[in-house]
Amino acid sequence: RHTRYISVTGVQTCALPISQVTGINIGRDIHTGKMSDMDGAVGIRQGRSNNITIKLFGHKFRFSVISAKLTNHLNVKRPPSLKKGDTIGMVAPARKITFREIEKAISLIKSVGFQVIYRDELFAASDQFSGNDNQRAAYFQSLLDDNLVKAIFAARGGYGSVRIIDKLDFSRFVENPKWIIGYSDMTVFHNHINRNFGIGTLHATMPVNFAGNTDEALNGLFEVLKGGFPDYSL
Repeated sequence: RHTRYISVTGVQTCALPISQVTGINIGRDIHTGKMSDMDGAVGIRQGRSNNITIKLFGHKFRFSVISAKLTNHLNVKRPPSLKKGDTIGMVAPARKITFREIEKAISLIKSVGFQVIYRDELFAASDQFSGNDNQRAAYFQSLLDDNLVKAIFAARGGYGSVRIIDKLDFSRFVENPKWIIGYSDMTVFHNHINRNFGIGTLHATMPVNFAGNTDEALNGLFEVLKGGFPDYSL
């Protein structure tokens, strides 16, 4: 009666409805049986594994955990691809951030060919948070509702997203989906959007981390935004 998800975590995450998964082979370990009885998202981490197989209705997807075939098979709606000149919004739904921490990331996003939009509220501060709950929710809502914004980057993670998720109205977002990008505390948005609306999101690096990311990782992220599909050997 309830849709369950299982997250296969490598470099990024793919959420699969457990009802469609018949088995997962990680190295030599097969996890089957009572998966449908598990609640919420089950994280499977096998850092040293070089062999991950997902069995889905008899089909096997190996190594490339997130693929065009897999995405289409699960009927996940993919937000429109970005093109040169499109606008990316920056939000901080959890921990506070400073301009200095993301200045180089903003320049990098612009160098790829995108516009970046943010307001002074992005740099608000209330204790550890980027503004109080109502401020963070209102700012995020404005980006969800703005049809000129084609993707939304979480500037950073931390804690606080779960405090605002129920304050957000996703009705206009569902009508005009856009990429929601981030990890860590942003996972609450990935789960909410994937589970309730069947819309794809990107569990990926964030601007505060760009300086420590490889060129390959960042180029791969921007290629996905422009319409490509990630391909991993795990």
